[in-house]
Amino acid sequence: MAHEVRQEIITFESCGERCAGTLFLPADQQNAPYVPIVMGAGFTGVRQMIEEFAIHFAKRGYAALTIDYRHFGESEGQPRQFLSPWREVEDYRNAMTWCENRAELDGDRICVWGSSFAGGIVLAVGGLDRRARAVISQVPVINGHNWLRDMRTLAQWEDLLLRLEDDRRIRAAGGEGGTIPSAADVSQGEDGAICDPGGAYFMSTLEQTYPTLKAKVTLSSLDEIITFGSDHFVQYIGPRPLLMIGVEGWDVVHSHEEVLRTYQLAREPKRIELLPYDQLGVSYGAGLLHAADTAVDFLEEVLPIGSRKGARIGRTSF
Repeated sequence: MAHEVRQEIITFESCGERCAGTLFLPADQQNAPYVPIVMGAGFTGVRQMIEEFAIHFAKRGYAALTIDYRHFGESEGQPRQFLSPWREVEDYRNAMTWCENRAELDGDRICVWGSSFAGGIVLAVGGLDRRARAVISQVPVINGHNWLRDMRTLAQWEDLLLRLEDDRRIRAAGGEGGTIPSAADVSQGEDGAICDPGGAYFMSTLEQTYPTLKAKVTLSSLDEIITFGSDHFVQYIGPRPLLMIGVEGWDVVHSHEEVLRTYQLAREPKRIELLPYDQLGVSYGAGLLHAADTAVDFLEEVLPIGSRKGARIGRTSF
């Protein structure tokens, strides 16, 4: 049954700074308290980019909280466009705490969802925080060093490292660090964090669509990303359930091999679904709805609506 959806703009505190969010709820309130799904956007993204997923989840009877990470969108944080994966992990965890304090949300049955770069973030969140009762990781970026390295030739990688070293010296001397486009076509001599012409076009289109989106990132962010790897934490998610969603088609941004390798590291219960799309195919249109339905099917099994089943199961330490 499809529910009417209502939404509420909210804020929550994350490590002393204000984060913006939007809460999507079924309007009829028949099955409250609702299972909340905490959701963050992908690389340099803002929460409006994932609203279609959130609305779909709310229509199916779940609550969905989309968040802007610190330094992005409508959240606080300086410098702007500074992406620290570990800060994003903390933003998810603090959003979960906010959910625990809302009467209409079931704080014992929180799910975390992320796609692309956020797909890797939620693997770390799930491994670190047992309040994540289920984890949905869609086309994840898993290891930051490998991700940045594998999109480049050896010469391009060396050039990037030299640029990061120069930027660090500038910042240490009190100067302002530089920025880099979120995505670029390096084959045409352009410079970007993501080396993909399709990604560059996609990000420029999104920047025109969403006023709070800026398709750039600080160079210091890449230093942070190189230190990040959620593959270490995935083994700690079980016995809480994990769903990984990948694509079967062409994808130069999200490594098939790394997704499959990381899935093997995870403990049961776990599930992987490979959908018949290319790398951007689950971000819009029929592919988005297919991916959203796949996520809801999983949730209806592990965190069913209107049931307290499993609320306290699997609260293990690591």
